[in-house]
Amino acid sequence: MRKLTNSILSFTFTFIVRFKCKKSGVKLKVNGFVKNAKAYLNLLDQGLTLDSYLWDYVDGETVQNNWLDSEQVPANNATSDTMAKDLKKRGFTFVGSTICYAYMQAAGLVNDHTQSCYRHSQLGGSC
Repeated sequence: MRKLTNSILSFTFTFIVRFKCKKSGVKLKVNGFVKNAKAYLNLLDQGLTLDSYLWDYVDGETVQNNWLDSEQVPANNATSDTMAKDLKKRGFTFVGSTICYAYMQAAGLVNDHTQSCYRHSQLGGSC
């Protein structure tokens, strides 16, 4: 992973400026991509893995929610707020609370399947 991250860092400012795109938002994201690679390497240099760092926010276990309706599922929570603030402090970008919460859902840090969904119990949820 470090080798891939170092490859990302080899992008130069000139390459980013030459990036053929009419929308400056894409250039910002490419810059963010490089900035996040640097922040990731700094995390590794501190003896942390991204995996362990993120799972520490939920004490290493999936948070099992018991939503009855999808309308109850939040876009973020206090944990994702804290995660986003710390990631930003560590130099990561494009890591707002909503993005962090969506990642927590996708990576299995939180089970937000409703109780009526067959995946809820498969992922450890109980009613």
